Amino acid sequence: MTIVFSATGTVGHGYNVSVLTSDITVPNGSNRYLIARVGFDNKSATATAKAGGVAMTKISEYSGGATDRHIMFGLVAPAVGAVTVVVSGSAAIFGMVASLCYVGVNQAAPTGAVTDGLYSGSVASATGNLIIDGFYQGRGNAGQATMTPGSGQTQRVNTSWKDPDNNWLNMAMSEKAAIATTIMGWTSNQTYEEREMLVELLPAGAAVTFIPQMGMY
Repeated sequence: MTIVFSATGTVGHGYNVSVLTSDITVPNGSNRYLIARVGFDNKSATATAKAGGVAMTKISEYSGGATDRHIMFGLVAPAVGAVTVVVSGSAAIFGMVASLCYVGVNQAAPTGAVTDGLYSGSVASATGNLIIDGFYQGRGNAGQATMTPGSGQTQRVNTSWKDPDNNWLNMAMSEKAAIATTIMGWTSNQTYEEREMLVELLPAGAAVTFIPQMGMY
């Protein structure tokens, strides 16, 4: 089965809050999968996520930078219709959340390879799979980012928000058909607390093979 994009949610943002939200309308379709990209300032805080009240699974997480934490969450078989992704921080956070939905995703084992890097990442993958990326730049940026996706990427999210302290937060997401080695990334005119995260989605009915990955730094 081919994995197909089905919906983009709103991009939620918050300043010194405990909750970030993204609203998405999930279309009816077989083997649905919901993915959320979260980035926030205050890397000492942790976060959990729910979609329509159902706990999401943490796919990948990075907090090795100066101040920010970066997370990807996923959920198999989200409810059809209006769904709110709610990200709850363990302490006050300043950040953004975006969400995407796909159909045709393996429900027993939806994800394969994951990796992260500064502006780009590379995963060993398989033809027929789909790679989703999420790029976030934290609130130390003095200007609105101009973010451009890499070759072959289909952009789904590209937005910025200026917080009350006049810091810009920037979020982007895209997808790319997988090949043996899939490289994805973004260029940006801003340079603070950026992180690119990649996750491989596996199609329904596919044999599942996991390949260990290393992040790009």
